[in-house]
Amino acid sequence: MLDGGSLLYRLAWQRGTTFDSICTMYVNYVKKFPQPTIVFDGYEAGPFTKDTTHLRRSGGVVGAKVNFDGSTPVASKREHFLAHANNKQRFVDMLSQKLEAAGCHVLQAVGDADVLIANTAVARAAESSTTVVGEDTDLLVLLICHADPESHTLYMQSDKKKGKKFRVWDIHWFQRSLRTEMCSLLPFAHAIGGCDTTSHLFGIGKGVPLRQLKNDQNFRKQAYVYSGEATKEEIHHAGEAALTCLYGIRPDEGLDKLRHRKFCEKVSTSIASVQVHTLPPTSAAAKNHSARVYYQVQEWMGRCTLDPQQCGWTLEEG
Repeated sequence: MLDGGSLLYRLAWQRGTTFDSICTMYVNYVKKFPQPTIVFDGYEAGPFTKDTTHLRRSGGVVGAKVNFDGSTPVASKREHFLAHANNKQRFVDMLSQKLEAAGCHVLQAVGDADVLIANTAVARAAESSTTVVGEDTDLLVLLICHADPESHTLYMQSDKKKGKKFRVWDIHWFQRSLRTEMCSLLPFAHAIGGCDTTSHLFGIGKGVPLRQLKNDQNFRKQAYVYSGEATKEEIHHAGEAALTCLYGIRPDEGLDKLRHRKFCEKVSTSIASVQVHTLPPTSAAAKNHSARVYYQVQEWMGRCTLDPQQCGWTLEEG
């Protein structure tokens, strides 16, 4: 199983090379894998909550729309060409046809492909040993959460070498180490600490939510709220309660009081001005963060029917 979004940026493009030749280069690379299945994102059916992540990864480059076919030579940098959604979708369509003609199995998601990749990999692992090739941490979390512990072996492999070797994660080993309850709540721990579609908490590393999930019963209680159906009020209350666990707030104070206390501490111990982003979030900001976390967890669990604009996002210029 190959993550198509990661695959697009895996191989270098040479200017002057035709798009047919570029596609052939990808086909030859993919054919090195036994029984390959490639899963691509959808790039024009949006808007999606991951749009800002794609824009950030492109460095703010929008790119110009290019009319091209297989005989057209590449005239711009790969990143600039793929920064335009129409170019990216047309190239994915062209590449998919070449891959299928070469005997590869190709799937395309409506939007972000992570859930489709994970679900397809889990289904394949029921029949034979399966390896997912990609870079996205979201994929690792989803595989650990959804994989059947009794299936054939399931691995995730980085498509980039670290030194002379590829990094490989044994999904069943993680499941045995974390145990069933932790695995089911892992999407919440990943999302609340910050992922592609939720804000990162300054000073709170990715390991903190995991430790809290393991050791703090109150934190686990809030995680269960996000794993099922919940009202806005329940989401906001559980989100703030979870954040208080992460920041180690005193029993008599909420986020706003903590923010004020941290501000006073910084003023009294430093001659430099206080940087606002280093303070804990306000209670109002935590509500939006909590709503986005809930939306993302529901999407990862495959049961999201929510409107993003009711869950902490606004739509601007498409």
